[in-house]
Amino acid sequence: MIATTLHTFNHLDMYRGITFNCQQVIEKCIKGLLAYNKIKFDKIHDIKELSHSLILIYPDLEEILKRSDKLSKYAVEFRYPESIDKPISTDEVQDCIEIAKLFFKMSCEKIPFDSTLF
Repeated sequence: MIATTLHTFNHLDMYRGITFNCQQVIEKCIKGLLAYNKIKFDKIHDIKELSHSLILIYPDLEEILKRSDKLSKYAVEFRYPESIDKPISTDEVQDCIEIAKLFFKMSCEKIPFDSTLF
């Protein structure tokens, strides 16, 4: 995961990119699971809003999705110059990475892998 690689640099300038990429991991996993289950979704980035339909199919993801919701702000809020003064702590970055890794793992377990397709 790119966020883990960026985190190895341990530099404040990388934190916005790391948190953005963690949010993207979760958003794309949610959208992937929705698409896999043939559920349409809007062009949005809000994890909480995207999660509603997913929880109905996979109730075991509810807890991690609730934890993931706080990453929604990194999709937009931290991408613009005026956010440069908003600090992101090392603990916050590590939490984002932990949540993204866990959700990615749990998401992958929901879709059977058929190696004969490749």
